[in-house]
Order: sequence, then structure tokens, then C-alpha cells
Amino acid sequence: MENKNAVLLVDDDPALLNAVGEMLRADYEVSSAKSGSDALELLRAGYLPDIILLDIDMPGLNGFETLALLRQMEDMQDVPVIYLTGLKQTENEVKGINTGAADYIIKPFVRESLLARLRFRLLLLRSRMIIRSSTSRARLVISLFSRSDHHSPGSPLTKSPILSATSTTRLSCG
Repeated sequence: MENKNAVLLVDDDPALLNAVGEMLRADYEVSSAKSGSDALELLRAGYLPDIILLDIDMPGLNGFETLALLRQMEDMQDVPVIYLTGLKQTENEVKGINTGAADYIIKPFVRESLLARLRFRLLLLRSRMIIRSSTSRARLVISLFSRSDHHSPGSPLTKSPILSATSTTRLSCG
């Protein structure tokens, strides 16, 4: 079985939750919440989605308030949030992006556009995770290397033709 990305849909409209959920289920593991409060409760219980589609205009906590509260949760700092909303005013879109949303999609939306933006945000998230992991591993190697005597003239590493050549050769750019 393939490992599907987890998408959390948050909207007070059950018809939209159903329609978008059905549209995404073939490619994603979909969960839904009918309010900002329900979404936060689900997240506090340990559910960790890869991405969140969040309505803004909801009773109780609106989408802006929900995003602000979920960004205070340690595990939710890097999870992309895409607003999926009926609010068409430019000031709402600007506020949404300025408060930390990854994207802003206005309902009614074009299916292909939503899917493309979802794929792009998940690809960007994966790329960022790979870079962080590679950076962490590189720092560890540098730290271990700098604490050891592997760089002393008699060590096996400096006897390596590749390492000894790179330690004495300067690269020029230009």
C-alpha cells in the first residue's frame, strides 16, 4: 500500500467537506473537521496532517483565528495551510498570506487548480524536509570530523587519494 499524504479539510459546510473529500480521497488520506475548534481538538489529540485546507468564514473560530492558534502548536509550525474560502476581497487574501497561509483559493474553485496547488505545496514541503535533513547530517559529519584526529597527516582519511587531493587543491571559480 502506498503512503498517502494526509490532508485535513476544515469547513463548516458539510456539502463542501463531502465534495472536496471525495475529490481528494484517490490520492490523499483525508480527514475533516466542521469548525476551527474541532480541527484544533483533532490536532491536540495527536493528528498530524501534511497540509490543511481551511475555510475562513466559519462560526466560532474563523480561519484567521484558527491558523494563529495552530501556529502556536509545536508540531504545526511547518504544516502548510491553504485557505479555501468564499471571501473574495483582496484585503482578506492579503491578510491570509501575511498571517502565514501558504496559499489562498477562492470558492468556487477549479478542481485542477486546487489539485495542482496542493501537489506543489506538498512538493515544496518535502523539498524543505530533505534540505533540513541533509543540513543536519552535514553538520553532524563536520562536527564529528572536527573533533577527531582523522585530519592529521597520518590518519587513514588523509591517506585517501581523494581526500588528500581535495585538502591540498584550491578550487577556482572563474
